[in-house]
Amino acid sequence: MNIFDALRGEHALLRLLLAVTGREIHSWLGNSLRPPLTLLEHSLCSHAALEDELLFDQLSSTHAGLTTALASMSSEHRLIRERISLLAESPKPAFAARYAELCELVLDHFEVEERVLFPLAAESISEAQLLWLGREWSRRRGVV
Repeated sequence: MNIFDALRGEHALLRLLLAVTGREIHSWLGNSLRPPLTLLEHSLCSHAALEDELLFDQLSSTHAGLTTALASMSSEHRLIRERISLLAESPKPAFAARYAELCELVLDHFEVEERVLFPLAAESISEAQLLWLGREWSRRRGVV
């Protein structure tokens, strides 16, 4: 499995988590939002951190032409982290709208990565390196 397969798999799981959380928001609004937000925050932030370390850092050192795209993607990772923090502090009337904004940001981000960044990156990184990065992802995630 190469790094793109691993990250696409995480994207699929994160899309599901966003959808399920979105469907359940109304039942949680009367209760504590902290547990589902903690899961969402940890999942998205750990994904972004691994993506930054394994893929973006590799690309920045091998493909100068992707500098702007990588800066934009990294900036979106920071924005996603900020939006999650704001979500946790949101008054309940604003929560659903802010959650929808977060979902749109994350889903658009995944789309750009999968449609644009991953194919460009595949031109810059050897298949052997992509497989090594996939093994490193597996090691860090505890996937044997």
